[in-house]
Amino acid sequence: MDELFSAPLHWGLVTLGWCGLFGAAGGVAAQIVSRMSNLSDVIWNGASKDILDPFSKQVGAGAKTGY
Repeated sequence: MDELFSAPLHWGLVTLGWCGLFGAAGGVAAQIVSRMSNLSDVIWNGASKDILDPFSKQVGAGAKTGY
């Protein structure tokens, strides 16, 4: 009788585990898609390479910019 009572409780843990796994993978996939979009704009559309620098707004006045 114990197994019948506690088994449904474990499904919540399984669901949380799958959501954590796919939630993290979804965030990484969104960043990859965003970066590939920027790269394709530079390569195919001739956009400025400034869009490739993710920290361009945080750089000081005398700092070296670009790669």
